[in-house]
Amino acid sequence: MVSLPEELQAREAAARQRVEELQAEAAELAVRLEKAQADLSRLEITRETVAQVLAELSAAENAPQARGAPEPKEAPVPHGIGVMAVPPWREGLVAGVLPDVYRDIVEIVADATGPLQAKQIVPRIGLEATTAKIEGTRGKLKRLVERGWLDEDTPGRFTLARHDGDVGRVNSR
Repeated sequence: MVSLPEELQAREAAARQRVEELQAEAAELAVRLEKAQADLSRLEITRETVAQVLAELSAAENAPQARGAPEPKEAPVPHGIGVMAVPPWREGLVAGVLPDVYRDIVEIVADATGPLQAKQIVPRIGLEATTAKIEGTRGKLKRLVERGWLDEDTPGRFTLARHDGDVGRVNSR
């Protein structure tokens, strides 16, 4: 028969070994988490950079250059916090290049059976239907119209823009 002190010592040794195993697992998970966070950060930066480059390329393609006009010495660099890159629509460009809220708006309008107003879109993108949120969304809708993603056939009513050969589908990825 094993004495009580020996049994407690054996259980303590087993518990200590289990703690050490769990600490090793936790350290491994911490390393994996750090790597996954670094991967996510790189992907977010890449997506933002691609959206910015596409916007700049689209703007350059769509900007008419007057003959004999001097070329700008430096391209304007976006500045400020919260600058959103909403590229002008062009053939082959999908809604996936838009910032998240703009992509959500385009997808909601694309799924609608008819024209939508800003006040109908606000709750669908997860915002409270306050005047400020509705007006902010209306500004985004107007920007999407200016850039060719949406149409505003009647004031305040927005639909997906129709382009030659466009079947009205929105590919977000």
